[in-house]
Amino acid sequence: MKALLGILILSTFLLQLAPHAHAVDLNIAMDFNLSVGAAIPAGSPQPLVVIDPSKLDNDGNYLIFSSAHAVVSTGAARGETYLRQGGSIDLQTKEHVESPSGAATEWIYNSFRKITLSGDQNVSLWGNALTAGTTIAYDEALLIAIPLNPYLDENVDWWYDENTTIKANMDNTFASNVGARVTFTPDGTSDYLIFGNGQITVDAVDDDVLRMEISDGTTQYAVSMRDGEDLEDVAILFAMTTVRKPPPVSTTYQLRFNGDTTGDHNSSRLFILRLNAFAAHDFNS
Repeated sequence: MKALLGILILSTFLLQLAPHAHAVDLNIAMDFNLSVGAAIPAGSPQPLVVIDPSKLDNDGNYLIFSSAHAVVSTGAARGETYLRQGGSIDLQTKEHVESPSGAATEWIYNSFRKITLSGDQNVSLWGNALTAGTTIAYDEALLIAIPLNPYLDENVDWWYDENTTIKANMDNTFASNVGARVTFTPDGTSDYLIFGNGQITVDAVDDDVLRMEISDGTTQYAVSMRDGEDLEDVAILFAMTTVRKPPPVSTTYQLRFNGDTTGDHNSSRLFILRLNAFAAHDFNS
């Protein structure tokens, strides 16, 4: 099950949560194929998986998780994957990548974002090939919509921050490149599930190495490294998660970046979920 890595594991974890006092409906649309699906030609973007409006509450707050396994037809092929809310492309979840090894190979798309629905909107995950004469194929595509209200209370059961400030030519010091952050006072007994997602633009034609970490300003709790390959001015995504049980004092978790002077911060998202809001939870770390 190569493609789902963190997100499939994450979704399985969340589905095991037993809600306390009321039911929390997880509206899931899922396309999971062991074999690669029909290839998408350049210039013909297609939906990979869709959550129908009938499964969503109008004007509701949702946390959207998405994942897909992509395979390109040649080493020169480039592709893009992104979320759509209704008819609008979510630019903050768009990833534009080429084959990581310079050959016809594969990679994994992962993203999450909190959205507020307006009217009768669907949520969908799309894919597209960008290089003329090439194709991109997907399988193991996953889209999960988790309703946040009225089931969970903001600033009690969940916290979310999104930072869309452009930080150009980030240096190689994590402390200098802070994105999304959440400050809160834990209750001292609960476990907190922390999600991080960042979009970085590669701004040099080189094999650029970019990094993202979850930190409290002192301790690094999770870190991810990606190679931008030979792309310029295109966006790549980072995704990671960790579980913490912090003491009952004001705590700040933040996403920090290391750009080696060749990466720009476009946006980042940090979401914290209090697991003890549910009757039962379990995890392995």
